[in-house]
Amino acid sequence: MARVVLNSINYRLDARTISVLLSHSETKVLLVDSQFLQVVQESLQMWMSSPEAPKERPHIIVIEDRLDAGSNSWNTFLPGWGELMEYEELLQSGDPAFAIQWPEDDWETISLNYTSGTTSRPKGVLYHHR
Repeated sequence: MARVVLNSINYRLDARTISVLLSHSETKVLLVDSQFLQVVQESLQMWMSSPEAPKERPHIIVIEDRLDAGSNSWNTFLPGWGELMEYEELLQSGDPAFAIQWPEDDWETISLNYTSGTTSRPKGVLYHHR
């Protein structure tokens, strides 16, 4: 409803592969469970130091484990990255009057997934609303 492309990234991948996926997909917003912040930090550092680094850093939304809620232990990750936002804060900041942006064409992309890559580099697969 926001006309974005969703991309689920396998948390079992190594930091280098995640970095390639973030770059290839031109990630603008990254939602990450707090337990995977270390590998995400490594991935982002690789991406930002590569020739494919974006002009603007993606927004980082941290999904905090309810058992650790309020600890903000994730603030020690990604130093100098800028302000990180916790998922619940994101939900609270939503605009109840937001106008739904329906796809203009059902062939518009809704999600991007990656294959394991038989040539050692993952391949992007697009899915559409149809």
